[in-house]
Amino acid sequence: MHYWSLYFFAKFGLFLAEVIRFGWLSNLLLAIFVSLRFRDRRWRIAQQCIAIPVAIALLYSESNLPPIERALAAAKDLAGFSPGYLMELIGRFVNWRDLAIVAAMLLVYRLLASRIRFTSFAFLVIFMVPVVTHFRQPVDDRQAVMTARAGQAPLNAQDPAALLDAFYTEERARVPISFPATQSGRLPFDVVLLHVCSLSWDDLDFVGEGNPEILKRFDVIFRHFNSAASYSGPAALRVLRGNCGQTAHASLYSAVTDECSLFKNFTAAGYDAHALLNHDGVFGHFASDLETYSGLGQHPEIATEGEVAMRSFDGRPIYGDLSVLSRWWNAHRLNTPTGSTKPVALYYNTISLHDGNVVEGMKGRGSLQTYKPRLDKMLQDFDRFITQLEDAGRPVVVIMVPEHGAALRGDKVQIAGLREIPNPRVTLVPAAVKVIGMKNEGQPSPPVFVDHPTSYTALFTLLSSILGQEASTLDRLQLADMAKTLPATRFVSENEKIIVMQGENDYFMRSAEGTWIRYND
Repeated sequence: MHYWSLYFFAKFGLFLAEVIRFGWLSNLLLAIFVSLRFRDRRWRIAQQCIAIPVAIALLYSESNLPPIERALAAAKDLAGFSPGYLMELIGRFVNWRDLAIVAAMLLVYRLLASRIRFTSFAFLVIFMVPVVTHFRQPVDDRQAVMTARAGQAPLNAQDPAALLDAFYTEERARVPISFPATQSGRLPFDVVLLHVCSLSWDDLDFVGEGNPEILKRFDVIFRHFNSAASYSGPAALRVLRGNCGQTAHASLYSAVTDECSLFKNFTAAGYDAHALLNHDGVFGHFASDLETYSGLGQHPEIATEGEVAMRSFDGRPIYGDLSVLSRWWNAHRLNTPTGSTKPVALYYNTISLHDGNVVEGMKGRGSLQTYKPRLDKMLQDFDRFITQLEDAGRPVVVIMVPEHGAALRGDKVQIAGLREIPNPRVTLVPAAVKVIGMKNEGQPSPPVFVDHPTSYTALFTLLSSILGQEASTLDRLQLADMAKTLPATRFVSENEKIIVMQGENDYFMRSAEGTWIRYND
């Protein structure tokens, strides 16, 4: 087996640290294969040519990296990545500590290989995996897994599969949220939804912005809001179909009914609905997916003028948030006589915080290093835009809700910037609502905090209640009363292959293979 022993020792260590899974039977078969001895040099070469790709594929499948089919589908995008961003990504996967550990293992092996039969120990650690798994997994989890495999009904409340089924049943039973029709003789609210890529509570805490100043300008802050997605495309569809509760990931990419489309609900209520991006929407088919699956029915408006604040990882321009929003607001509202047109409902998507963005003057710094300066600028742009809205004298509801976090911190399971596992650090985001034009607006008052677990149902329930009010008579006490009764939503986040769910006392993760395990990041 020679140096192959180190492969199995390293994997066993990663397994003990709960960084990877360990398929003991697959690894046992690989160990037997690489232990075979051939006298003919050609057979030995063939053995290694087979074993090396199999070992790499096996390790990849046991990791929490994106499924191989997704990685292969995204491989074509790598050609468009800048060399600097590619090097940054490689640097996140490999660090000096890892290289030092590998070097130390090689040195120890060379010194002791003639005295110790490492092959025997390699087989020993492989056979230890089922034992470690048995004692690591709590009894109730073992029972749940065995019950699920037997195809029987769940036996206890901690069975994660049963909890997930119950969650979807509850969500399907929700009554679709609609918006009250605009009334003549009453100045209606405009609605501006700021959908932010890559911003979570954990990201704010990581860069020392746990309570950013701009949040003090908002009236309602959701401190346990789950965006339910870890990638931009699904996150956009979730928010734009969020008035019908939370559906499974696969359901997002099917035809949307009128009652479950945020755009169509706004249109039915008398609004002129728009979608606006500060990027071209090409990457990940973002713009085309919005057009096809959100109910928008037309291509979103793409910013093509104004301040180019930065470039994406593939060199495409990203326009400054204030520049884009101000131009749009001036064109659609300020240059239009009050009361002569329909109210507007704007969905605005910004990727100013996206991983890999390059800021002019900061080309020598990685995107993780430039995150805080980019965050500060975006929040300052939002702050100035809100001031513009206030100065315009129209009633407006401003909603800020991030798509997902940037995963700046990383953890023992996935590196910084990787969002394949939609854990709480990635999908618990700072959603907030501001009402411009309501009674006693200028008087200082602390925001109302919503601390129970919520998601889009609560957000749009609150919006519907606000839109049903007369702006000049709505006050903060009424707003606080609305916030108190918002519906709760259990924490369930998912992407194409992986689900993370909060159980009665803990978090569970369903892996790409469909196995439920406790999730501890």
